[in-house]
Amino acid sequence: MMKGKPLAKVALLAILVLLLGLKTEPQPVVDLVRQGDVYQSRKEYSAAIEAYRQAVALKPRSAVPFLRIGQVYLTQRRYESAGEAFGQAYELGAKEEALAGLGLVYAGLGDEERAINCWRQALSLDPGEAAVRYRLGRIYLEQGDFQAAQQEFEALIVQDEHNPAAHYQMGLLLAGHDPQQATVHLTKAAGDSQEYDCPVCSGWICNPAAGPPDLQCGGSKSYSFTDAEEMLAALEEVEREENQARAVALLGVAYLERGELSLAKRQLERAIQLNSDYAEAYAYLGHVQGQLGQYEAGWDNLVKAVTLEPDSVLAHYFLGVTYRSLGMWKEARMRFWRAVNLDPNNAALCVDLAQAYLEEPDYVAAEGWFRAAVQREPEDARFQVILAQFYVDRVYKVEEEGVPAALRAVELDAESAMAHDVLGWAYHLTGRWREARTHLQRALALDPDLARAHYHLGALYAARGDGEAARREYQRAIDLDSEGFYRRRAEKALEERY
Repeated sequence: MMKGKPLAKVALLAILVLLLGLKTEPQPVVDLVRQGDVYQSRKEYSAAIEAYRQAVALKPRSAVPFLRIGQVYLTQRRYESAGEAFGQAYELGAKEEALAGLGLVYAGLGDEERAINCWRQALSLDPGEAAVRYRLGRIYLEQGDFQAAQQEFEALIVQDEHNPAAHYQMGLLLAGHDPQQATVHLTKAAGDSQEYDCPVCSGWICNPAAGPPDLQCGGSKSYSFTDAEEMLAALEEVEREENQARAVALLGVAYLERGELSLAKRQLERAIQLNSDYAEAYAYLGHVQGQLGQYEAGWDNLVKAVTLEPDSVLAHYFLGVTYRSLGMWKEARMRFWRAVNLDPNNAALCVDLAQAYLEEPDYVAAEGWFRAAVQREPEDARFQVILAQFYVDRVYKVEEEGVPAALRAVELDAESAMAHDVLGWAYHLTGRWREARTHLQRALALDPDLARAHYHLGALYAARGDGEAARREYQRAIDLDSEGFYRRRAEKALEERY
């Protein structure tokens, strides 16, 4: 693959890749799959599934529609359904593509070893498949198997010396022990990423009609030009730090900020080896271990941080986060309370404390701390939206407090889709349907993919007796909600009403 390949040519090649599996299919099947691809590109996933299933009905022995169905379900994080579709595609002969998809399914379900096994099998069928090799390298890195990860990314660079994603990953891997070489890789990543449509597959694999880039080529854990630039800046900051332990810890925090937990853990452990009384490093390490599911070790390190520095806001906060992740809300609340007392002007800590009270549930205390967050940051729309959501989503004091809070949120940020959605829903709950419709439609104009706004608008239309419009909005909520909360509510509404 040559650097600087014209983007128009790359796009054409991507389309050819998309259509390759269709060249031997009957024209009606081709038409249905293409129709499904169009729906998928518009995130109309239910319609896409229906088109692909019609293609299956016309030619049950074709693997192509099953591969597309698997892609759609992956987009929605419906992993079991995706696995069934890819399994059928595998049985019908699309082994390489199905194995790549099954690897994504297992990775999504947290079964890393089975994901690795699928991707290794896929690479045995086609060693040049860059997307699969990239995914394999990423999962090794996340597991902390840095040598195996480096081998995969080096192989990608051998295939294409200008692969920016591979250079970025190499930069991450080398930053802790060979910053000079890391800088070389990150500089190449920053420069080369501007030459390509997609930093992983360079536009050869992913394209809008083929589904989201992260499902096509592994781009979900890729990077942007800005990421490479920011990592270079982090390395410069580390280089300027004279205290060796602090320099090592700074890089660990930079990894943590980018979600690179295994790399952060390694770096923070090194910082503690250099300074066994480094309370901040213990706090960060304990938090990282908690994020990795290593709760006992993480708890020990957080307690060590508090022992070394009893007034560490960071340590108390991270202990609260650990307790919260374990569902120990009383203990979490106590730690957040301590953190707020140590840092009384921190609005974000007030929100964490309020949310802990919500779990008891103690709405009075929660309300007080949500309001405290707004008082500390009165011009920050984010905290105003959170306050309004508390009233509206809990259907608590909606008329007297929820509507004014949502109005203030929109006043602070008129371009916030969430603010308009919350205000629209508050108006709906208080019987002001015209104002509700106006703000819900405005929310969707600002963010057409906001599933909760589609659900709320569907509920409004249903209440007004407009069944067709309600079904349309509920269906969009079902298509777009990858977390499942509004999807389930919309599905229930459709079952009960229509």
